[in-house]
Amino acid sequence: MDRKTIKNYAYNMAYQVLVLLAPLVTTPYVSRVLHSDGIGIYSYTFTIATAFSLLAALGVNSYGQREVAYRQDDDVERSKVFWELLILRAVVSGAVVIAYLVFCVVYGKYEPYLLAQTFVILSVLLDISWFFQGMEDFRPIALRNAAVRIATIALIFLLVRSEADLLMYCLINSASLFVGNMLFFVGLGKRVRRVPIAELNVSRHIVGTLQFFVPIIAVQIYSQLDKIMLGALLGDVVQNGYYEQARKVANLVVTLVVSLNTVLYSRNAHLFSEGDHTGVRQSMRESFEVLCMIMLPLVVGLFMVTNNLVGWFMGPDFGPVVPLLRLCCVLIVFMCVGNFVGMQYLSPTGLQNRMTAAYIAAAAVDVLANFLLIGRLGALGALCASLAAEFCSCGLQVWMLARSEYRFSPWRDLLPYVLAVGVMAAALWGWQQVTPFGGIVQTVTEMCIGAAVYGLLLVVLPGTALNRLAAKWRKA
Repeated sequence: MDRKTIKNYAYNMAYQVLVLLAPLVTTPYVSRVLHSDGIGIYSYTFTIATAFSLLAALGVNSYGQREVAYRQDDDVERSKVFWELLILRAVVSGAVVIAYLVFCVVYGKYEPYLLAQTFVILSVLLDISWFFQGMEDFRPIALRNAAVRIATIALIFLLVRSEADLLMYCLINSASLFVGNMLFFVGLGKRVRRVPIAELNVSRHIVGTLQFFVPIIAVQIYSQLDKIMLGALLGDVVQNGYYEQARKVANLVVTLVVSLNTVLYSRNAHLFSEGDHTGVRQSMRESFEVLCMIMLPLVVGLFMVTNNLVGWFMGPDFGPVVPLLRLCCVLIVFMCVGNFVGMQYLSPTGLQNRMTAAYIAAAAVDVLANFLLIGRLGALGALCASLAAEFCSCGLQVWMLARSEYRFSPWRDLLPYVLAVGVMAAALWGWQQVTPFGGIVQTVTEMCIGAAVYGLLLVVLPGTALNRLAAKWRKA
């Protein structure tokens, strides 16, 4: 990875760390103020709004990022793509907002909370983060989103004071998305040219966006439908609350790990557009090693601290989250590896239809497993269904990569990290046997010990990605 890629990853990683830390600050407070019922209602209504927002997005984010990456060096064509996709999204988003408002009135249940989530859909209209990602410029995305995230945390503590403030909680979270996306347009004129409407051809992007839209819908079926089916089949928002809290922590870890894939997606697309297939393969091998270097300690560490973490982090109402969160540790591995193959191989090289096939198969597995398991196991059944779906998706995509010209063998590269995470796990287990305290102090202490042991071993062990990245940074 070159210096530019490292800087983009640093910006994206810094923002994702903030995303990770924000719930660590708000979740203990919100769980105690809104309780499991309130969290369940928020989760249910947000999931419905998210489903409509996917229709509004129409696959533009992934498609637009790739198309801009293909045209990084041609500002005229790049500007045309930007305006054409913005118009396409505006038309689709307007229609979806109208449909959503009609749904809120007709459905009736939780109507105030559903209406408060309207900003989730409106924010899609203003989301042009795909343009900056395609240009491999992650600085404005990180800085502006960080400012909005910090403001959101402050508003939650100031305005959400009791269970009666659930509506305010919904408004704060949904409106923050809208405001954050508005900020992307500040200074955009320096990057995008004005293009006469007569020179624009919006319709040429319809097929391309739909090709990315189908896999997105399939992914959401097996990542969001679980919560909808929990509410519909059980009529129990408490089970939805348990599932939401476990998946929220797991998704934060996944987001932190796959932030590298988002950065390398544009890089690999640009290399592919220039015919540099060797560069694509080398980029994939190096980034997979970095991904595993980050993922392994997070997964093992989360598994080991879960029991104590849930107790003080979420409160006494959320004891059933412990087994769910431990099972999520396996889920995280499948999600990260599957995302790696899709974002760094299939999408950049124009093979998104193969990715679609994997996602559709996984969605079918998820729906079937949900019907079979939710009624018997509740939230645990929904999580088992997600695990089966992610295993299916990941397995199919890895199989596709293994049969391509971009295949590589990662096992020798991963040995130092397996050794380091094993020593880290042993150190944490030993500490847990003698530690006299619990609560937040124990969790923070374990995190520090784990990070220190793992980080020290990465420095000491020869040939690790951390040492190579540091050397490249010094030479650049």
